[in-house]
Amino acid sequence: MATLRRLADAGRVVLVVTHSLTYLSMCDQVLLLAPGGKTSFCGPPGQVEGEMGTSDWAEIFAYVADQPDTAHMRYLDRHRRAPNPPPPQRPPGPPIPVPRPVHRWHQAVASIHHRCRSGGLRPPETPEPEISQHRHRRLGHHLKMNPW
Repeated sequence: MATLRRLADAGRVVLVVTHSLTYLSMCDQVLLLAPGGKTSFCGPPGQVEGEMGTSDWAEIFAYVADQPDTAHMRYLDRHRRAPNPPPPQRPPGPPIPVPRPVHRWHQAVASIHHRCRSGGLRPPETPEPEISQHRHRRLGHHLKMNPW
């Protein structure tokens, strides 16, 4: 675990899945899932006592395993977001047009399409394929009609 901590300190992203309680305090963030994949805690290990009522991970694990739905509902209650405020009212009168960003590739495709439709751009002529003398003779041999 110390090696993983050094990697994280060097800027690497380290994700650890564990059932061991020994080194949880070395983590930057802990995601505690109750049976069924229900979140019961998510945050720095130093905040676990304020959220779960204790800093004893063994006690926390026992509680979450015994009451997964309750632990999950408590997590949701603690982290429930306030409802979004209503959108601002539109001023009276006609709507103000907002220019949409146009990507360069869209402009290029539109330009080529316009030039093709107007006859200003034609597809390149495809030359007849060249056949080598050897292949020509070989093809000619197979194409001769059998008089019988």
